[in-house]
Amino acid sequence: MKKIFILLLPVLLLCGCGLWDDFTTYFNLYYDTADIFSQTEKLIKEQKKDVFSNEDIPLPGSAGQVLNKVIEKSSKILQFHPKSGYTENALMMLGKSFYYEKDYLKALREFQELIKSKPNSGFILEANLWIGKSQMRLKQYDEALKTLGNVKNIAVDKGESDFFEEAYIEQIKYRIVTDDLDQAVSLIIEFLKVSDNSVLNARVSYELGKLYSKRNDYLNAITAYQNVSKYSPDYDVTLDAKVDLAKAYRKSGDPQYGLDLMRDMRKEAKYSDVFHRIDLEIGLCQIDLNLLDDGIQTLVKIDTAYASTSSACNARFELGKIYETRIPDYDSAYKYYTKASSTSGADPIILQAATDLTQRFKKYQYIRSLVIDDQTQIKYIEKPDEFIKDSTANADSIKHQEELLKESKALNQSDQNTGRYNPGNNYSPALNQTVYRKPLIRPTLSVDTLKASLVKNELDLGNLFFTVLNRPDSASWFYNDILTNYPGSRYEADVLYALGSYNETVNNLSAADSIYNIIYDKYKNRKIVNAAATKLNKPLIDVEYDPAKQFYAEAESDMLKKDFKVSLNKMLKISDTYPKSQIAPKALYAAGWILENDLKLNDSAAVVYDTLQARYPKSVYALKIRPKLFAYQDEIKRIKTVIADSIKKIDLDKINKRKADSLATVKNLKADSLGNIKTTKIDSLSKIKNPKADTLNNIKNQNNGLQVTPTPKKTVDNRIDENDGKLMDSLKTNPPKPPDSLKVNQYVPPDSLNKVNPKKP
Repeated sequence: MKKIFILLLPVLLLCGCGLWDDFTTYFNLYYDTADIFSQTEKLIKEQKKDVFSNEDIPLPGSAGQVLNKVIEKSSKILQFHPKSGYTENALMMLGKSFYYEKDYLKALREFQELIKSKPNSGFILEANLWIGKSQMRLKQYDEALKTLGNVKNIAVDKGESDFFEEAYIEQIKYRIVTDDLDQAVSLIIEFLKVSDNSVLNARVSYELGKLYSKRNDYLNAITAYQNVSKYSPDYDVTLDAKVDLAKAYRKSGDPQYGLDLMRDMRKEAKYSDVFHRIDLEIGLCQIDLNLLDDGIQTLVKIDTAYASTSSACNARFELGKIYETRIPDYDSAYKYYTKASSTSGADPIILQAATDLTQRFKKYQYIRSLVIDDQTQIKYIEKPDEFIKDSTANADSIKHQEELLKESKALNQSDQNTGRYNPGNNYSPALNQTVYRKPLIRPTLSVDTLKASLVKNELDLGNLFFTVLNRPDSASWFYNDILTNYPGSRYEADVLYALGSYNETVNNLSAADSIYNIIYDKYKNRKIVNAAATKLNKPLIDVEYDPAKQFYAEAESDMLKKDFKVSLNKMLKISDTYPKSQIAPKALYAAGWILENDLKLNDSAAVVYDTLQARYPKSVYALKIRPKLFAYQDEIKRIKTVIADSIKKIDLDKINKRKADSLATVKNLKADSLGNIKTTKIDSLSKIKNPKADTLNNIKNQNNGLQVTPTPKKTVDNRIDENDGKLMDSLKTNPPKPPDSLKVNQYVPPDSLNKVNPKKP
């Protein structure tokens, strides 16, 4: 080789610098760069299996590093050898490398630069193809379709199959993504007429069948799948086309033909690695042929024998549908939907559907368990013997389970002691079939509480059957059960409306209207009455109507007229007549206002405020009066403490004085002679006795000024003086007592209410 190079060297020098530059560029940069790029591009194209997939092609292995090297060397060719004959190739490799790295804007610029700098290049058509592809990725759809259309037409005329094939595929992918299936089908049919690529045509024909199936055009889908065999399909396309052909026959109403086709495939050993897919279609065909037991058995086999395959998810999902709609058995449906939702490697659409249905049936399981629990608790209260019976049976079950567990552990221990391993001992069928139960507990709630809970849970379960599970008859059963066995519940109006909706669904319109009329006439204070009114085309009802509003307006009018006694009585009556009304706390506040500010009876106002605080502690009116009410109560406590201390001091003074008198008498007795001791003793005893009586009399006389004769108790309503028409303040006639509610109404002394100037209500 060295000799040849030496011989060629003079020739190259004589041919000029341009040829020498091409020679050095080729060997130093282009040769290696083109080689590694060609190999990497081949690997990238092999990654794509679905010809019409719009997903970006993943880069295999170290392709990213290789592309970076290609970009680096291609850039050197353009920078240091701009006049060489390889700049066009460098621009193409550079643009494609950027495209594969998903840097579509840079790729677009390189292809445009090639066309601009080399208008007569042989890469012009290919560069335009890649410009169209880059524009499509940059979402410049109008420009992309125009560019690709020109490339397609020119390539067909010139017989450049590689280019028009890619141009067609890009256009078809766009139509599929935008859900323009009619245009996509037209382009595929047009493509199959001009393409001679038998392998590609087989895949395109299969994709055409999928598009027809997506449009539910199964007859044309059958034709497209059958045409696949006319070309040169590979193993994957042949398999997919046959399975989807059987599915198309099943969906078109001929499941028997699909079943026969799959059974024929099942006999071929070359399909043994995909028996799970074949068996799945066999099971679905059996279900459509109403061979329900055979179909379930086939699907269960896939669930167990092919548990790790993608078909297992579909089989579990289909089993869930069978148990939901055909049998129905919601426990089994929940079981298979749950298994399907946790299958790895499955179709994302099936996984999402299974997850949604799992949540639906999980809710069903939960509400049903609440209903059963409520029913059981009610039974135990109404029939105590049933609790004893169930509790005994449950205890026996627990004991049996514990014995099985001990036996299993003993067997395992025995095997360990003998040095043997017996995997069978780790599993006890009887033990696993026994549901572990906790000891039963007697009901702690009342029957009424449990029945109210049962009504709510049955209503929720009925609504779930009606709106989610699409089982209106089951829903109707629960609605009627509530109305029959638990009449007058707080949910009765809602149950009636649900029952009316059920009758509408089954086209029993007269019964539905009758139920709606009951709601309209009987439940005018419930919001659901207007839903019934809409159904009946009747006027809507103001469900927020409060009769207390009218009475308050009248009382307020009397207050503005300064007829305070009448207004006061009306305000107080509102709270007693409509205690649940939103007006009630406002009326009490207004009554307190009148007593405090207009009638100047602060202690009576405090009684009303105290009632407001007790009955409606969270109302805005209670918050307004709370500071001065608490200050009032603190003042009452202080006065009581002062009075108690004064009385205590007076009592102590009296006791001390009595002690002093007694000591003086004893001292006088000591002055008598010893000879007269007996006489003195008698006299002294007499004198001692008399002073005690005198002392008590003195104490009584001294205390006469503190005694207060109690006056009869009076209420806020009867404290109106008949002579002057004014309410009397209890401070002037009654001893101080703590504030009380309106039902007790005892007088209390004045407090800090005089110091507050409240605003009118």
